[in-house]
This record gives sequence, C-alpha cells and structure tokens, in this order.
Amino acid sequence: MKHRIKALIFIISIIALLSTPSCKKAAPLTASDYLTLGERYLLTLDYEQAVVQYQNLIEIEPSNPRGYLGLAIALNGLGKTGDAITTLQQGFNALPGNYEFLSEAADIYIEIIGAAPNDPEAYLGLFDVYEALGETDHALDALESGFVELNNDFGYLDRSAGRYERVIATDPYNPDAYLGLYDVLDALGNQEEAVETVITGHALIPGNAKLGDLYARLVGSDDSTMTPPPPPTPPSQPTPLPTITPSSPAPSPVPIPTPTSTSAATASPTPSASPSASPSPTPSNTPSASPSPSPTPTSTPTATPTTTPTPTTTTPTPALVAPTISVGNSTYHTEAGTDLYITLNDTGSQPLTIDVQGFNERGQPVPGFMLDNGTVPRVYVAAWLSAGTYSVTVTATNDAGSRFVIFRVEVAPEAPAAVAPLFTVMNSSYSINQGGGSITLSFTLTGTDPVSLSMSAVNTANNSPVSGFSMGSSGNILNVGERVVAGHYRVTLTATNDAGTDVANFSVEVISTTPSPTPSPTPTPSPSPAGSPPEFTVGTPRYSIALGSRYVVLDFTLTGTEPITTWIEVQNSSGATVSGFSIGSSINTIMIASEVTADTYTLTLYATNSAGRAAASFHLGIA
Repeated sequence: MKHRIKALIFIISIIALLSTPSCKKAAPLTASDYLTLGERYLLTLDYEQAVVQYQNLIEIEPSNPRGYLGLAIALNGLGKTGDAITTLQQGFNALPGNYEFLSEAADIYIEIIGAAPNDPEAYLGLFDVYEALGETDHALDALESGFVELNNDFGYLDRSAGRYERVIATDPYNPDAYLGLYDVLDALGNQEEAVETVITGHALIPGNAKLGDLYARLVGSDDSTMTPPPPPTPPSQPTPLPTITPSSPAPSPVPIPTPTSTSAATASPTPSASPSASPSPTPSNTPSASPSPSPTPTSTPTATPTTTPTPTTTTPTPALVAPTISVGNSTYHTEAGTDLYITLNDTGSQPLTIDVQGFNERGQPVPGFMLDNGTVPRVYVAAWLSAGTYSVTVTATNDAGSRFVIFRVEVAPEAPAAVAPLFTVMNSSYSINQGGGSITLSFTLTGTDPVSLSMSAVNTANNSPVSGFSMGSSGNILNVGERVVAGHYRVTLTATNDAGTDVANFSVEVISTTPSPTPSPTPTPSPSPAGSPPEFTVGTPRYSIALGSRYVVLDFTLTGTEPITTWIEVQNSSGATVSGFSIGSSINTIMIASEVTADTYTLTLYATNSAGRAAASFHLGIA
C-alpha cells in the first residue's frame, strides 16, 4: 500500500511540473536566422526551402536587400524566372538607391537573361538597375540586347522607347541613346519620329560618325556641311600697331625711351640751357624728338610677333571608340568530349579587355568557358563539359565603355563508340528446289550503322566459287538463280563497318526436281509472271560528299514483289566502269571504298525479280 501511495504522489508531482507556467516556448526566429537558413539552403541547392526562408526574411525585415536577392536567386534556380524578376522589381521599389541591392541585382538579371532570353521584363529591369547605378552605357547595352531578341515584341519596343527618351532627357549628348531610339521607333513603324530622332541627335552631336552616317543615309545631306565650327579661340592681345611707339616692343612695357635713339645725345645738353626742360621727361611717351620717325624701321619687329605666336597646334588625340562585340550565331551545337571554338567579332579602341562567363540551365556560373586570345579572339568551350544547354555572356570593355553579347551552347551527349558487326545465326542450313527462288535466312545482325554486306558462295563438291546467289533488298533474303544446278553450296555473308568485320556461314542444298513423266492431258499456256515488277521512285538524283567519306545514303524507294535481286554499276566522268562501290545492309546505303578518288560518278542501281527489271541512275560528286 505504501508503494502505491508513493507511486501516486510521484505521478501527481510530474503532472504538476509539466503544467507549471515555467515551461518556456521556443524563441521565434529572427531576420538573421532566416538569412542564415536561406543562404545555407542556397549552398545545398535546396531552392524550395531557400524560397521559404527568404520570404520569411522579407516579411519581418522588408528593408533587408539580402531577402530580395536571395529569393530571386532561389526562384531562378527553380526555373521560375518570371517570379524572380517580380522579386527584383519589388526590391527595386522597396530599396531605392541601395547600392548593395542594385549591384547584385544586375548580376542576377544577367543570369535570368541567359536562362530566359525572350523575357522582356529582364532587359527592362536590367536597364532600370544600371540607370539607378549611373551606368548609362550598361543600361543602353541592356536595351540593345533586348532589341536583338525581341525586335518583334511591340510591347517591349514601346517601353524601351520610353527608356531611351529618359536617357536623352538626362544626357542629350549620348549618341547611343539616339541610335537605339531610332532602331526602336523604326521597328515600331514610326519612321517619321525615327528620322526626327536622328536629325535631333545629329544637330546636337555633329561630330559623331555613326549618327552622321545614319543622317546622311536618311536625310541625304553631306555630313561635312554640318560640322561644328571650331571652338572659339581665346581673345588675342590687342596689337600695338595703331599706337606705334618709338620704342621697340620689348617684353617689358615700361617705357625705356632714353636708350632708343642716338639723337638723345643731342638732347642731353638741353637741361643745362633751361632747367624748365626737366618736365620734358613726362612726355617721354611721345618724345618731341622729331627724328623719331626716322627710326620707323622699328616697326619691323612688330611683324615677327605676329608669326611667332602662331605655332602649329598640337594634333588632338583621336576620340575613344566604345567597343562592340558579336558572334555569328545565337546558338552553337557541340558534343561532349569535343572541343569547340567560337569566333568573336570585336571592335573599339585599345586596350580592349574581354571577359567570358558561362551559366548552366539554372543560371549558376560554371567553368569550362574561357577566352582564347590568339590572332582572332575566340571563346573556347571545354570538351569535358557535360551534356546540357549553357548560356554564355561575353563582355568587351575599354575606357569608352563596355558591351556584351549573350548566346547559347548546346552540348549533346557523347556518341557511343562504334560497335563491330555481330552475326547471331539461328539456322545454318537451308534447302530449295532447283529452278530458282528465294530463301528467308534466320539470323540477326547487330553493330553500329552503316554496315555493309557482301556475299560469296562455293560449291562444296569442288570448293569452286559459283554465281547465281544474291541478297534481296531486305537484307535477310537469299535469292537463288534458276540456273544454279543441283548440289550442295556454302554461302558466306560478310558484314563490315568502321569498327570491324564478322562473317556468317550457311549451307544451301539445291534439290534436283524430276518433271512429271505423264504430261498434262490439257496443257495450258505458261502463266505470266506472278507479282509486280521492280520500280524505283527517285527523290534526289544528285549528291555530293567529301573525299574520304565511307558511304552515301540515296533518296529513293524500291517496290515490287520479292524476291528482288539488286546490284550496282558505276562509271566515272570519263565513262569508264570503276569498282569501289557496293550496296550496304540497306539498298539505299552505298558503301565507298577508301581507294575511290575525287571525281563525278554515275551510279546505276539495277533491280530484277520474276516479273521484270528496273534501273535508276544517280550522280555523285566526290571532292
């Protein structure tokens, strides 16, 4: 009983302890906690959990730029580029002028463009970010890249026109703004406004070559007549010619007329004659010495200053030219395990630096894309890249600005190594009655196409080669000619491709048939051949391949009642019959031996069956 009471008291005390208000609840997560969790999930590529954490961060601390940036990265990683752009726009509106947000938002926009190059909001958002950063050249690059991808999207064109006008309003001497606005208005069909834009830009920036060329093309005016006047020269010092002073134009303006003339020696005694001559020095600026006109040659030095102060002006340094960068295609294709080089077309003042960045399908930067700066700059795509679609951004920068181009590289899985042919024989002996016919062979043939088949037959009685055996168009039909005599034969099939060769042997017994000794009492005329004769339907009669190619696939169909026997004859351009060509495992595939030389050949395919015969000719150029 005591034990029960003690147990009951223990249970009651536990219940009271659990129900006491001293039990603490878990503290709510702070903004710092959500930020740490979001970054941790981003590092592990758990984008769905990262989205939840960054949304919580924005909810409790909407002024934290890391919330919008992290949420945009996570959404882009999930392929939700539209939601990622919306998040960046929300951050742009919530954090005006925040440098941390703006600088990183630009990079995220570029990654989004690589994943979704047809989304107009990405280009417009990238413009807004660069504009807020004060990087007008990059902002205009964003609009120009959008124009390349979306020049048929009137909504994008209309909104980008407003942004070009915004740049012109704040920087009316930016030629790229006028050129971009012209392209957009022209694409919208507003040709009159487009031309007015060029006229306005040319009037304000007459020295810009691109605007000048476009102006001349549109307006038909000689651009040379529109060159601005030279900058006003500073006002020149007044020439002393109107007030010719008797003193030479010495560097010092202080009048030193006393030593100017030798006649002053005659004037020197005058003070002794009359002390009143002492004031005479006051008109020393205009001395009364009448002989002063005689030394008028002093005017000759005045000619020298007019020539010496006009030294040749220093030639102005040429204006810096902003870079341009482009590639030949918007998408390139390669195969895993194969190096790829993409030629870049770049212009602009030197020094010019080029940066290459590659991104995977989730918009994450990946290695494997680099600049090959040889004689011609190229983008090198590494052979070890795995299969997938990549976005590549190439940026060219010099002291006048920067430009970028975006293109795709699609890497296909590496083709498997060629597999040698392999026969699997299910039945190795056959029989047929004398008089001709066909045998369906029972075997399978595997291996990497194209596989060529050849056949030979020998009479086992004397081991001598015989004719009359041929392969049908389907590859497993053996045709036996009506002239093949009764006997036992060994047929050998040889299959060949780039990886090797295999053979299959079959025995064929041709059985002699004895005609009936009693003729039919009512002989009937021999029936016409049963079935339909062979018929070629030619699709393409001419072909061209590179020297060294091992086969060509012809475009035709062959119909008719099986069995059909086929063979090929080939003549060169001189009309001589040549060898080196054979029919492959499919009648449409013509195998070409390595010794075949460059020439134009006429290939004639023949087909025959019990109902008739047909032929088709093709021309093949090998260069």
